[in-house]
Amino acid sequence: MCLVSRPANTDYIAGRRSQVFTNAPAGLSFVGDKGFPGRGPSEGSMKNFAPRIGLVWDPRGNGRETIRAAYGILYDQPLMYLNQQFPNNPPWGTVVTLNNPAGGFLDPWKGVAGGNPFPLPDPRPANITFPSNGTYINFPLDAPLAYVQQWNLSIQKQVGSWLVSGNYIGNKTTHLWSGYESNPALYIPGNCLTGSTTAACSTSSNIGSRRILSLLNPSAGASFGSILELDPGANATYNGMLLSTQRRFAGGVSVLANYTWSHCINDGESTMNLTNQRQQITSRDRGNCPLDRRQVFNLSALASSPKFNNSWLQRFAGGFQFSSILGFSSGPYSTVTTGATDSLAGTATDRPNLVGNPTIDNPTFNRWFNTTAFQGAGTGKFGNVGRSTMRAPGFINVTLGLSRKVRVTERFNVEVRGEAFNAINHANANNLSTSLNSPRYGQVTTAQDPRIIQIGLKVGF
Repeated sequence: MCLVSRPANTDYIAGRRSQVFTNAPAGLSFVGDKGFPGRGPSEGSMKNFAPRIGLVWDPRGNGRETIRAAYGILYDQPLMYLNQQFPNNPPWGTVVTLNNPAGGFLDPWKGVAGGNPFPLPDPRPANITFPSNGTYINFPLDAPLAYVQQWNLSIQKQVGSWLVSGNYIGNKTTHLWSGYESNPALYIPGNCLTGSTTAACSTSSNIGSRRILSLLNPSAGASFGSILELDPGANATYNGMLLSTQRRFAGGVSVLANYTWSHCINDGESTMNLTNQRQQITSRDRGNCPLDRRQVFNLSALASSPKFNNSWLQRFAGGFQFSSILGFSSGPYSTVTTGATDSLAGTATDRPNLVGNPTIDNPTFNRWFNTTAFQGAGTGKFGNVGRSTMRAPGFINVTLGLSRKVRVTERFNVEVRGEAFNAINHANANNLSTSLNSPRYGQVTTAQDPRIIQIGLKVGF
């Protein structure tokens, strides 16, 4: 049985109810209801055409220079965990959202229609009671699969013992799956008369009554709290230049170096649990990918001591091997948030307004950006700051290794190896605090490992 339910505004407004679960709120349908797409969460499609083509050309015909080009379309498979969220929907999991319950923690069901819905009967009868303020995960009926178009163009040339190449790599992802709150609370400005007192029309206590479905029909809307909706409308692009050079192991030395200059932009990240990422003003959600690294450089080298003809020189200076890895990359991007829900929309995606220049000269881990450049948008408003606008510190790492293998007998050898990770002991940041209400706002809060040295001994026989 496919544990799926879905509200639809058209069915909700028309008051259509499920025939499978007769007490289900209007707008929900289940496996077995008319119009439900079989036993899956959305309708399938046989139009997912995925062609791929590649070209390799040796312009001089000597095998020392090639030009390569390729293009392809690849479809993504939904994460299995996405479907595992449906059992949380009523009437199976019955997750209930209560904002500031009248009875507090001691009596959270005080004033809630139907009272405490737990424990639930098993199996679920057709006339099971559905809770008020139920939390739902919802898929559109026509949710298309995400697909990516990939293309690349590269030129490779062999120069002596070196291979150099230049590559352009690009892709575009369409129908990237993300999530958003499809039943947010709308902000109603001003004050409302309540008896003889004047109260704000919008508070954190009346989020449920201000949700879209409640405003359409207060009685029916009381059945719905948060509805996390799959959004297949996000897109992403990536364009990058990759330069690399490689020296094959010869003369006791090998070298591999590469440099990438790229930019990734998207409308949102594909998540495991459809957490609402999107603000109500969706144009501000297109921005840098959180893991976008504009520049990445890596260099690795390996050098071995030569084999000496003199036996005593070989005994003392032979068998050494030196290795090194140098890595550098730009920092990832973070999203500045207010850390509060001043929008009173029943979501957790509030972002502030940009009121100044966030860039400062000589940033430090204690003050990485100008914290006064961001300010809360105010009650009932969403800020104008986009996603992933603040770049965290970059990353530098040097790893060094030195080893020596000594043959004791024809069948017995000993290898001693010493390695230093982060040999220069550079402070590489982990997290950048970008929440306005955090006591460490604007600071780097944690770092990766310091210098680590290890020595090992290996015996071979």
